[in-house]
Amino acid sequence: LQELIEVAHGYDIKVIAWFEFGFASANGDETGGLIIQKKPEWASRDIDGNITEKNNFYWLNPFHTEVKEFMIDLIVECVQNYDIDGIQGDDRLPALPSNGGYDSITVDLYKSEHDGNPPPNDYLEPSWLSW
Repeated sequence: LQELIEVAHGYDIKVIAWFEFGFASANGDETGGLIIQKKPEWASRDIDGNITEKNNFYWLNPFHTEVKEFMIDLIVECVQNYDIDGIQGDDRLPALPSNGGYDSITVDLYKSEHDGNPPPNDYLEPSWLSW
């Protein structure tokens, strides 16, 4: 990245750090990739308890405090250590597919905001999508 910045800035080209994967931990790897293999509690889960998957991407839980801190730390490290001209998140930052969010942390959060009611079984339920 440092070499790219030096060359690009020499031509007056801006360098934007793109955090393209966002909260997706892996593509095409049902184990969720290295992060989830090392930190299985960081996985988002579907209603059946599987790692949340959409379009062959496997997802971290963006509601998990450590996951949020990890993402913030990555971005802050980039901003503090490199003379970048900006950052960009992808549609996977901060998004989570609607079939995810059935892990205990997210379910507890949902219940706390919905008078103790659990999330709907149908992940396409309008109130779930809105939440």
